[in-house]
Amino acid sequence: TIFALPHRPEQSNAQKWVEEAGGVAEAVRTVECADLLRLFGSVTYMKIDVESSTIDCLESLASSQSGGGRIPALPKFLSMELEAASLFDRFHEVLRDLGYSKYKACRQYVYSPAPCEQGEYSSEVPGCGSGPFGEAAVDYRRGPRWSPIDDLPGDREWVAEFERGHDWFDLHARLAD
Repeated sequence: TIFALPHRPEQSNAQKWVEEAGGVAEAVRTVECADLLRLFGSVTYMKIDVESSTIDCLESLASSQSGGGRIPALPKFLSMELEAASLFDRFHEVLRDLGYSKYKACRQYVYSPAPCEQGEYSSEVPGCGSGPFGEAAVDYRRGPRWSPIDDLPGDREWVAEFERGHDWFDLHARLAD
């Protein structure tokens, strides 16, 4: 079950707060991220933006690499919404275990202005986006350069901006060569 927000469909998700904010319960079929790779085959880039379920997607990819059956090839590049600073260590652990060796933490506000995030869509805001990805993604401190994945746990300068609501971030990861 997910809770759909008619006035903000992009924020619909399985968390109870959405129902409390006026969301309507909807029964939906669940598809795991690993199943998408099994179904559609090899991809170069995967954007994960599943409103508070990013860790579930990453864990699905991790499970797919160790279980029986057809093991899907992992995307060379992943990008995912950093939904909470408390999940950062878990993201690092799963990404490292999957073989992702580099990362970038990328600002989102510059690519998705406030009207996009506050549901005030109009002809003045023709689209909202996540910005460049892969090699073109821009880290908040290092620009287009990648950092070693094991530097991720100590990279916390973004947290204050995120927790104060000044900006939000996507985490980009690249598989080892």
